[in-house]
Amino acid sequence: MQLFLADYALPTSASFYINAQLPQLPFEDKQFDLALCSHFLFLYSEHYDLEFHLHAMLELCRVARQVRVYPLIGLDNTPSPHLGLI
Repeated sequence: MQLFLADYALPTSASFYINAQLPQLPFEDKQFDLALCSHFLFLYSEHYDLEFHLHAMLELCRVARQVRVYPLIGLDNTPSPHLGLI
């Protein structure tokens, strides 16, 4: 985290970091080869409903050729109730 914060503070890093949030991303279709979502989707199933998860996954699939999401369990260490529906 300290390395990221130090890099983020550099004026030359401004073009590397884009402020965006799911479920709407400011990128072109298939702009990326890989989208990685770690410790957000499915983990917070109690905080974000099925519709949010569905739109977020569709958006990740829109901007990347391949999407990986981890973990697929909720904070209670059980499979997310949204997983099967998505």
